[in-house]
Amino acid sequence: MRIFLDTNILLDLLEDRGGFTKAALNMTSYAISNQDTLLITDLSVVNASYIGRKATGKARFIMTFSAIRDFFEIIDVGGKAIDSALVAGWKAFEDTVQYFAAVNSKADALTTRNKKDYINSHLPVYTSKEYLNQFQA
Repeated sequence: MRIFLDTNILLDLLEDRGGFTKAALNMTSYAISNQDTLLITDLSVVNASYIGRKATGKARFIMTFSAIRDFFEIIDVGGKAIDSALVAGWKAFEDTVQYFAAVNSKADALTTRNKKDYINSHLPVYTSKEYLNQFQA
């Protein structure tokens, strides 16, 4: 299964965000053990580095992301996702770009903390906890 992680899930993995971090760690650990492919966009990495640098500093971001980098397939946002987002009419353009990047990379599902941002999704959308509840035996 190809599982797309929204930027907020990546941030949960990189920073101490309490229960959100625990849920994201549990979800990604299960997906990895299940040999699922975890997808993140290049834009998510850039945004997470910007946010992480403000919260914990550049060195900590580099160290933390480097430790988990190999578990992800980093996909390009690309012009096709941006063009699709421009005409989609969704409320939040940045989430629409993420969605179309996921679709273009043939994701089977999308994980996020903000499901309402993906109300128009044709992909199944889960929080980290919901993903575990759906797929963990």
